[in-house]
Amino acid sequence: MLAVYQKLRDPLPGFIPGVYIRHECFESGEDWDIVQIYILNKNAGVYRIIRRGRFEQWMDETIPEIDYRLGRSTGYYNNELGCLRENETGILLRFDTRIRCLYYGTTRYEKI
Repeated sequence: MLAVYQKLRDPLPGFIPGVYIRHECFESGEDWDIVQIYILNKNAGVYRIIRRGRFEQWMDETIPEIDYRLGRSTGYYNNELGCLRENETGILLRFDTRIRCLYYGTTRYEKI
């Protein structure tokens, strides 16, 4: 009976909402990403996912080319897998509560 109760009280859905960031430097530029996750329907486990990005590319000491990205989608929490599945692409978003990070596919983000 205790195992059933612990299964019902999954702490991960409470950890999911928040802001996650990533920054990488390359030879030719820098890449910033921010993922924001909000609860749309708590009972159904539906979340809003907003992904913002900025990429600066440097070419031969000229003015950098800047590319901005914005993506909006929804996702649902899968109790069996313990992850969030993005509805539009099917990508799994996995969370590690110990080190406070999100794995968006193969990309790692830190929670702030």
